[in-house]
Amino acid sequence: MSQNTDGARVLNSAPAFDPAAGTVVREPTGDGPGYWCGAPGAYYDQETGDFYLYYRVRVEKAKGRGIEFRIARGRDGVEFEDVWTCRKTDIGAVSIEGGSIYRLPDGEWAVAFGFVDERDDRWKMGLLRGPDLAHFDASTHEIVLDPDTEAIAGVKDPVIARVDGEYRMVMSYHLVSAEERSDPALLEIADTIATGMGTSNTGLATSRDGRKWTWAGEVLAATPGRWDAFCARVTGFFPGPVGFVAFYDGSVDVSENYEERASLAWSPDLTVFHALETTGPLFVSEFGGGSVRYVEPLLIGDTLFVYYEYTRADGGHQLRVMKLRVLADGEWA
Repeated sequence: MSQNTDGARVLNSAPAFDPAAGTVVREPTGDGPGYWCGAPGAYYDQETGDFYLYYRVRVEKAKGRGIEFRIARGRDGVEFEDVWTCRKTDIGAVSIEGGSIYRLPDGEWAVAFGFVDERDDRWKMGLLRGPDLAHFDASTHEIVLDPDTEAIAGVKDPVIARVDGEYRMVMSYHLVSAEERSDPALLEIADTIATGMGTSNTGLATSRDGRKWTWAGEVLAATPGRWDAFCARVTGFFPGPVGFVAFYDGSVDVSENYEERASLAWSPDLTVFHALETTGPLFVSEFGGGSVRYVEPLLIGDTLFVYYEYTRADGGHQLRVMKLRVLADGEWA
């Protein structure tokens, strides 16, 4: 960020994430609110030079909500070709949401994702495995995280990284009171967060093998009285010179559910996150509810690829990407 002149006080311009300037990667399948394409999870294969992108396809509630997720492959991080699709009926889901691509210790590919289990209408974390990202087998589906406690109504939207040999899953979790947990209304619409009960916070689970996960607890909470009083959901992060820079979604109450807006947080090791104290979200769309959400950064060499869901003029959500050049000759550019 600085040059070695004038006591290192001559500064270059910092790269700016401007959601309105991003490139559209995928459009929703229909027009208007309720039609979304996004909740991305990005992965770069250093061996082949391929980019992979998990994304969820959502339609209006009356037509099925989150109907499927797709995995796409590309060479430049911007243009992608779909190579595999999982429909909600393949895994017994009422709806599907965000997911994360990663590799298991033996080299096998895995994808973890949030889904509403049709057996009890609760958000849980599912997992599929396969020899490559174009050949998953739905019969491998297993529920790998379902912290069924009085305080937790569901988990979804995983972001998985391997740190010092340990897998860490950062995710959205629904924190409720014991009374809310036992209230039949919590499950009436098969989307516990959309009931407005409790808060949508960020939790952590850990694993040694990438398949057996242990709930570790809360790592970021919604802040009462602020613009993120109802939702504080970490959606992605990348390593910086000191710790990790993270994006998170926020909303003031349930009226902004589905139209969350994004801001920044910092973490030393992915076991706790500290949100920037801002009077409002840092990243918004000029359209509709202003949503910029599910921001997923992927740092490759000197380029930061930022994938995100963006509200367009008709209220539908696009999947976009923006490229930022962040390093040049060892300095921030």
